[in-house]
Amino acid sequence: MKTLHLVVFHLIILSTISQSPDQLYDELFRAVQIQRLFSDSKTFCDVVPRKLGPNQILDLYRQEYDNQTFNLTSFIFNNFIIPNTTTIVHEKWTIEQHCHRLWPLLTRTTNHENFSSFIDVPYQFVVPGGRFREFYYWDTYFTMLGLIRSKEIQLIDNMLENFAYLIRTVGHIPNGNRYYYEGRSQPPFFSLMTELTSKTDKYKDELEKEYQFWMNKRTAESGWDFSSRWMEDEKDLSTIITTNILPVDLNCLLYHLELTLNKKSQAENRRRAIHKYMWSDDLQFFTDYNFIQKKPTNRLTLAALYPVWLDIATKNQAQNVARQVESLFLRDGGVVTTISNQSTQQWDNPNGWAPLQYIAYRALLKTPGYESLGETIRRRWMALNEKVFQDTGKMMEKYDVVNINKSAGGGEYKTQDGFGWTNGVYLEMLYDQQPISNTVHYRKNIFQISSLIFFIFILQ
Repeated sequence: MKTLHLVVFHLIILSTISQSPDQLYDELFRAVQIQRLFSDSKTFCDVVPRKLGPNQILDLYRQEYDNQTFNLTSFIFNNFIIPNTTTIVHEKWTIEQHCHRLWPLLTRTTNHENFSSFIDVPYQFVVPGGRFREFYYWDTYFTMLGLIRSKEIQLIDNMLENFAYLIRTVGHIPNGNRYYYEGRSQPPFFSLMTELTSKTDKYKDELEKEYQFWMNKRTAESGWDFSSRWMEDEKDLSTIITTNILPVDLNCLLYHLELTLNKKSQAENRRRAIHKYMWSDDLQFFTDYNFIQKKPTNRLTLAALYPVWLDIATKNQAQNVARQVESLFLRDGGVVTTISNQSTQQWDNPNGWAPLQYIAYRALLKTPGYESLGETIRRRWMALNEKVFQDTGKMMEKYDVVNINKSAGGGEYKTQDGFGWTNGVYLEMLYDQQPISNTVHYRKNIFQISSLIFFIFILQ
């Protein structure tokens, strides 16, 4: 049945015209972004035309834009369907109910619309929420943790199939399923995803193809956009030198992928390189490596926990990393992303993010003498999630873990709610001390849209 589904899907794709909006709309796209017509630069990237095709819209723009009466805002709203941002608030749900019951409301399919920036995929997928109307690669692993606890196994299988489809057709898993993301990826979590439902053998060919993509790719990927870890001057984003840096987290994930593919020699070589180039005896910490300057960056970040989580660190290294995390990173709401005191970027102090809280928690649980630190991080992070939920009825993309009474900030857009990976990590942490069989099973037929749910559609 799945084979037939894919055949039909391919026929639909062949008849669908899609492209990145900067290519479709040329100088019109530039005008909209330069004039900041929308507060969020992503909004126009996700529009679809109302009636006219892109060439007709562009011709019309070229005819009219020099007129004294021309209004760009009116032109855009007359010719394009502007995407909505959806916020869901339910006054009577507990936080646990909210996390379980939100999955259907975050589940999407692509509609094969002509001139959409969507990269179509054959099956359903979960989006993070807020401004993020498409799936994101590394987010999905942490979302899947919660889907398992909600027993949404078919949805996980669908997303694995989508990723396999992208590897076969695009050659890799893009940052997200949008054409403007097609040229880049995110941290390679696919091998870890396949482990969640014991599907690694099924996807060995796709895993091998993804591995070859990364071996031929010469850029840094971590999912941290943006952070002082990439900057020469942590106060100045223009000093970013991402392509000079070999990230410790990316290399740990590639080590895991090599082990998954039984590439033992390559994995051992990578493990030795991580120890040689990314471990600092002076700092007693793992850091990224600047291969242009031929030295470690010496920026202290939570990426140092990846070698502990993925069993690359020695026992002594793990304990030293744990000691530094406890003394430098631990705050009232969990652990801060970096210890930068000057950066205003979102992947920096004072912000905490669900995936890094989870990795810290899991890494420390396996570090002798620091298991209780892992439990402390778990408790503090969950308590912060619960406090914000009590105040707002929402799960957030990121949190201020230093001042737990303040909303998180920084970065190029406002803090989003929803939120896929936060929900997933919360559920995983909630049930982590219980057998999966005890997880409450929320069937889809209880996800009734009632008068108690308020959908707020905000035109950005």
